[in-house]
Amino acid sequence: MVPTLSISSTSLGATLKNGDTLRVRVSAGDTSAVTYYGYSLQRTGDPSPVRRDSVVPAAGTRSATNAFVFVLPDSLQPGSYTLAAFSTVQSAVGSRTATGGTFNLVDGVAPTVVMTTPTAISRQAVGDSLLVVVDLKDNVGVANVTFRAYSVRGDSATGTRARSVITSVRLRSNRSATMPASGDATNTGITVAA
Repeated sequence: MVPTLSISSTSLGATLKNGDTLRVRVSAGDTSAVTYYGYSLQRTGDPSPVRRDSVVPAAGTRSATNAFVFVLPDSLQPGSYTLAAFSTVQSAVGSRTATGGTFNLVDGVAPTVVMTTPTAISRQAVGDSLLVVVDLKDNVGVANVTFRAYSVRGDSATGTRARSVITSVRLRSNRSATMPASGDATNTGITVAA
């Protein structure tokens, strides 16, 4: 028997997101015996594996198959990933590798935004400064943030309530900006989008 090695996965060619389950099937064979076999997961183009798992079969095993299951963690960066199989056998061949293919990973975890200041609803006089502090978290990283200030006028009971945007500021990460004061901000709200 010529040494054999194969890898398969229903995820090959697919688009996955953080938290999805990756199922990989690896088969290895040799006339002497399979010493160990498994798979590696790495970013396409990067030789360092992100994940590596293997099985040591019983002594003298000539043919073996194993199904590996791995949940893609939130910390895994979006991009293209390659699955490859590896095995070590007792014959003169020694070790073998086989590439299975690739899949794409997209960010499946939404960022969290917690506004710490101002708390609750506050009223600001025209021209006053308003300190806005938010705690932004994301498994991959926050690229930019948009702050929108708006003014609410009228009475919702009489149907005269209107909401108008005063200003909008878009920030890149680790930067600050000042929102210009404009309009009659009797009731002012801040919305944050990351």
